[in-house]
Amino acid sequence: MTDMEKKVMVRLCTKILTETNLYETDKEIHNLIDWVLYRSRSRQIITRYTT
Repeated sequence: MTDMEKKVMVRLCTKILTETNLYETDKEIHNLIDWVLYRSRSRQIITRYTT
């Protein structure tokens, strides 16, 4: 997955979180969003400490 695709995934997750209630009502979406955002945050932390 390219960096641009990853950014789009994070933006979509953010949009779902702010504009719908799917995060609270659908466990599968909840887990997917958590996974995407966790991976994004982990990547930021790793990049910060390795550069």
